[in-house]
Amino acid sequence: VGEGDMVESTPGEWCGAPLVVLKGVEDGAYPPQEKSFMMLAWMWDNFGTKARWFLRADDDVFVKVEQLIEFLRPINDSQPHYIGQAGRGRGLEEGRLDLDWNQNFCMGGPGVVLSWTTMSLLREEIPSCLSSLVTSHEDVEVGRCVARATGRACTWAYDMQTLFYHSTGGKDDKGSEVVPAKVGERVLQHALTIHPLKQPENMENMAVKVAASKRTELRTRALKAKVMAAKLAEDLPVGTVPEVELLDGDLLDNLAVLTGPWDLILNHQLYSVKAGGARRKVPQHLAEGLTRVVGHVLDVINAEASDKGRIIEFRDLFYAYVHTDPKYGLTYILDLLLLYKRYKGNKMTVKVRRHVYVRQPFLPLVAKLEEEQESNPPSVPVIVSADGGLGVAQDTRQSVTIIVPVAGEKKIPVVRRFLENYEKEVLSQLQPARLVMVVFKEEERDTQMEAAVREGTEALENNYPGYDFTVTVLAMAFNRGVGMMAGIKLCVDSELMLLIDVDIQFSGEALDLVRSFSKPGEQVYFPVVFSMFKGEKEGYWRDFGYGIMSAYKQDIDRVQGFNTTINGWGKEDVDLYERFLNTNISIFRAPTPHLVHSATFLHTMLLRTSYVVMSN
Repeated sequence: VGEGDMVESTPGEWCGAPLVVLKGVEDGAYPPQEKSFMMLAWMWDNFGTKARWFLRADDDVFVKVEQLIEFLRPINDSQPHYIGQAGRGRGLEEGRLDLDWNQNFCMGGPGVVLSWTTMSLLREEIPSCLSSLVTSHEDVEVGRCVARATGRACTWAYDMQTLFYHSTGGKDDKGSEVVPAKVGERVLQHALTIHPLKQPENMENMAVKVAASKRTELRTRALKAKVMAAKLAEDLPVGTVPEVELLDGDLLDNLAVLTGPWDLILNHQLYSVKAGGARRKVPQHLAEGLTRVVGHVLDVINAEASDKGRIIEFRDLFYAYVHTDPKYGLTYILDLLLLYKRYKGNKMTVKVRRHVYVRQPFLPLVAKLEEEQESNPPSVPVIVSADGGLGVAQDTRQSVTIIVPVAGEKKIPVVRRFLENYEKEVLSQLQPARLVMVVFKEEERDTQMEAAVREGTEALENNYPGYDFTVTVLAMAFNRGVGMMAGIKLCVDSELMLLIDVDIQFSGEALDLVRSFSKPGEQVYFPVVFSMFKGEKEGYWRDFGYGIMSAYKQDIDRVQGFNTTINGWGKEDVDLYERFLNTNISIFRAPTPHLVHSATFLHTMLLRTSYVVMSN
């Protein structure tokens, strides 16, 4: 930093980090031309004989130090190198930076790397460069000074856009804030620096995400090593290696072991037997998975591309078969259109079509034990007090407010079934809960639904004193978003809500999941519901549905709730989901066998089956 009031009270340190005060440099001066050049001079004067490489970086760039060191290791630092993402100006600046056709500069945001040779030559030119500035951009002027001192330009290589990653856009085209949760896997794997992250929480979350990615990579290597050991053990005498230490040798490369249906992706549409066979849009999680897989395939193909003087680029996906197995993971058969470019020897560019087989196994499960109360009776046991009287132990579980909008006389049997299920799974199990039912009175004579709801809730209230039942009536045509918001407005900010439809059957375990996966200010819960085929005992997971969700009222308010201009059923749930995607609140989404969309309630083992979410 330059000289200023900020550092006078704590010389040599700021927030626990070493701080260098550049003498004679005004800290608040902008543009920071003098500060930038004098910083480079200080770096050479103090570390010129101690370092091989120098990194000039802003305070809003995330640097993957280990990867950067590995990247620089084979490069000859005795040559003048000026490495970074090349720029020539954007928008209105393009062509106005006084650069010749063959000149550029390394963009300062994502960081600039200079060899010690470059720094030694640059140091001598800094005074004259400072006295002959042409523009107000310090990175442009540093680039001009490097060119004057060494005759070198910033690296033109296309890969530098990935290695020194800069998120474009933002105010004045200075870069849009990088949100770690939205960073693509390819950027995360290949970038040496990532810019900009101005918010402290984004910088911290990026560190966590990079560490998690590294951990996954190490676990993947370990898994591959164990599979290879299993294959080698097949040639050894039986008993040489304990079987408990071996994995299935077919885990990675045997299609014959797979059973069950495959999903087909054709013309960017999904055909799934498990989802009823109907054509539909490829779900987001599957589309992102395919993108990562194709990126991995290209990385493998291009691993030695530069040595061979060629590069292969992705152009299109003709079709893909996808198989999911709890033991063998995800298996892909891809038909890819690729572009083959050879730039050494006989130069050529040609389209090629290739079939690729990819196995993406699940990593070993990681279990986390959480202490919580037993969900089944006696959750709130009767106890004997000191004076011999009876009392009830306090239930420490979070109460769940269940909000249900209903309309139409035809739904009266469904409402009665819902209340029967509510009595069985909530009231009889002494679950701390509250029920809010929003009744739409679509016509003046439409009184039967309201009467049925009030009759049912009053009967439950009489049989289970102490439980809260709320019925509110809206005299208007049915609008799911309006109905949900009417129920939400009856809650306080700290209330945990489960927004559900009347034809959803749930078990008591569903409320435990709601409590576990909904965290105020941090996480909301969008379960994947199981939908039964009409009149059958089979069904499919509705991974395209977002209507059932749970959250604290304060978090619903944070995204301004539902879009109440959408009429009838549909779209309002997707809109709410997308609103949460645009916040820093996490979304937990997983198949939930304790929530079933069914025409008739089925007492099957499905509702009593535990599940585990596996990640790869």
